[in-house]
Amino acid sequence: MSTIRDDKLAQIFGGDKTNSRFENWLWIFLNMLNPRLNSDEYGPKIRKKMADILENEPQFKIAAINYANNGFLPDIYLTWITDDERQVKWLTGYFCSILNCNKNLMPTLLTGRDRVISLIDALNTDNRSKLNIIENAKSAWNVQQEKDRIFDWFKNDEEDERCQFAWIWIRDHTHYQIQHGPAVRNISDLIQLFEQIAQNEDWIELSIEKIKLAWRQRKYRQNMIGKKQYNFVLSENTVYLLDGLSKKYDLSRAEIIEVLIKAEAEKETYITEKIRKRNILLD
Repeated sequence: MSTIRDDKLAQIFGGDKTNSRFENWLWIFLNMLNPRLNSDEYGPKIRKKMADILENEPQFKIAAINYANNGFLPDIYLTWITDDERQVKWLTGYFCSILNCNKNLMPTLLTGRDRVISLIDALNTDNRSKLNIIENAKSAWNVQQEKDRIFDWFKNDEEDERCQFAWIWIRDHTHYQIQHGPAVRNISDLIQLFEQIAQNEDWIELSIEKIKLAWRQRKYRQNMIGKKQYNFVLSENTVYLLDGLSKKYDLSRAEIIEVLIKAEAEKETYITEKIRKRNILLD
């Protein structure tokens, strides 16, 4: 439930209008007209400063009142906007581009979906046109999410490890200066990193393929610890049987051979029997 305040700002616009959403919009609105508020100036205390700016700048006051009288879009049209960190960053960039404003100058404490909605409210157009802009933004966001399928390889039980490996690879194999940036913790962080540094979609796809190759090579080296390579000459029939077992149990040839050797070493079943039969024939 919105809090109705009785202060200088409420007297200018009417107390039933000046809720937190209104404050967020007015902050953006005033700074777009003539930047006077620092990004760390935000919250209830800023209401007086914004009211003073309006009183000292009559043209701003008239413009703000006229704009506020049009009202904001009902939240029912904004329910698809969430507090998801990546969506907020993406939509912030999207709407800042439309508004031609610097997203880095927005209030530091204005976060989540409230940040996005404040930018939507600041669009200098009627609500019908805003609805069209919002629908376009929603469609663009859905398209962006479809493109995220290229990151599906990272989504498994090793997600955190794979994402951190990708961050290290980017740090060590590209010219981007991210050594002092925050390490990637999950796939959301990784996608945001690529969006920040990507030259184009082809570059992202090529980089991910290189990361996957480097990952497989590392895993192969790890799996080779304590192992040596040997070459065997097997009969064609034995190779046929080996391939059949490999396909049946979805294991590599090397894994099948290793299982059989370990089983025989433990139970001494087949080789002992073979030697016994051979000795009988020789007697």
